[in-house]
Amino acid sequence: MAIQTIQNDLERLYIELEEVKRMSFKQACKVYNVDYKLEAIALIQDEIDRLESEMENTTFSYSDGELEEECQQICRVQGLSRYC
Repeated sequence: MAIQTIQNDLERLYIELEEVKRMSFKQACKVYNVDYKLEAIALIQDEIDRLESEMENTTFSYSDGELEEECQQICRVQGLSRYC
């Protein structure tokens, strides 16, 4: 999953989490089809934790050599010198 997509999903989930916290017990249970409001909060928080972990793993997926090669290829395509 692309980092931008993960960031967008995280932003949406943080907003949703705040909305659930402001909901009444009955409203949260009805909207999220759970028995307790805390279950809905826990589900959203679990998804946030999963996406944050995925983003952390995605951010550091390049080894140093792979990152350098990627940078060199980008510069070549753009006709730029890698080092000034």
